[in-house]
Amino acid sequence: MNSWRITKYDPVKRDADGSYLDLEEWTCFSEVGTKVSIEEYQITEESTSMPSLHLWLKWV
Repeated sequence: MNSWRITKYDPVKRDADGSYLDLEEWTCFSEVGTKVSIEEYQITEESTSMPSLHLWLKWV
């Protein structure tokens, strides 16, 4: 069985366990207001969610 991981995060910046190591990059909603503005978060989510959903629906 094939599997794919679609991510905006650079895989080179992950450790052997898959944890993301770039402390300057925001990676979750809890960082809105500290590392990322709500506006930037919404732009990113809107630009990445629909293509991912489309890809998922295509293969289901």
